[in-house]
Amino acid sequence: MILVSLLGSVTATSNGDLATWYATRTLVDQLATMQPEVVAKLLSQVEQKWEEMAVVDLRSKTDAGASLASMKESCSKVTSAIVKGSDGDKDRIAVYLEDVCKSASSESEPMCKNYASVLGNHLSHDVYSNREELDVGGFCADFYNGAVKDHAKEKAADLDAEDKAAAEKAKAEAEARAKAEEEAAKTRAHAAADATKAEANRLAAEAVKELDHATDEITKVKETITQLEKRTDAIDKESKDAKDAADQARKEIEVATEKEAQAAEKEAVEAQEKVKALRLKKQEELRLEEEKHAAEARAKDEARKMVDAEKKVEAEKAVAETKEGVEKAAELKKAALIRKTEKTKATVAKTLRAGK
Repeated sequence: MILVSLLGSVTATSNGDLATWYATRTLVDQLATMQPEVVAKLLSQVEQKWEEMAVVDLRSKTDAGASLASMKESCSKVTSAIVKGSDGDKDRIAVYLEDVCKSASSESEPMCKNYASVLGNHLSHDVYSNREELDVGGFCADFYNGAVKDHAKEKAADLDAEDKAAAEKAKAEAEARAKAEEEAAKTRAHAAADATKAEANRLAAEAVKELDHATDEITKVKETITQLEKRTDAIDKESKDAKDAADQARKEIEVATEKEAQAAEKEAVEAQEKVKALRLKKQEELRLEEEKHAAEARAKDEARKMVDAEKKVEAEKAVAETKEGVEKAAELKKAALIRKTEKTKATVAKTLRAGK
């Protein structure tokens, strides 16, 4: 009846370990028949659960005291069932547990004997005291903190070593990944730097090419200006020749006969024709001037593409100065030509009046 009441009062452990709860309930049930072989197997299962609790406790994977409280709950039921099943007789309990431990596996036998030994130390030769007053909680705590934890220490150490090895492996793998990522980043950085350098070289080459092209255009403009200056000199010479011819005609008209006057008049007409020719040349000069402006515009357009801003400014300055010089010279020469033409006209008119 005592065993039946114990069986009925078995409840789940405080930490919710159903496997331990079922193993304890089955063990208490089998203790009713006191079959050593069956009890040895079940006791081994329960002790294994206690050892697992101790491993968790040693590795600080649970709250302090939680594993011991859970172990004491199941241990107290099993121990009480063994003691009361033997009617509290210490000798009967010792013999019974000896049979149980003999039936246990070689792996479970040492823990079984430790259980029997510690329990024997807590039992007296007073049957009633053992049956009714035994401090099963104290026995379970001594057994847990002693044999169970001692046996669990090796497993806990092995698990700690495994965790440490796993952590070191993870660390090594993380370091390896970090190193690989760093190398990959360096490779990408080098590749980007090389690409940037190549692009810079390409842009520099294009800038040099554009600068050379602009320089060529400026050279062409300068050559055009030189040619214009040569043409202007030629116009000056022709104007001088015309003036000289007009002067000669005037002198000849003053001292010559009517025939000479007529010849002078003819020469004056020829002088007018030369003036007309000079005007045509001036028109041609203006056309060339427009071409020069177009060439200057192209030069400026190309100069704007120059990467080197300083050379661009110098090129534009050179073009501007050249343009200003040419325009000024052209204006001066134009004014001189007009004065010469007017003077020639006046001379011819005077000559004609004198001839009449």
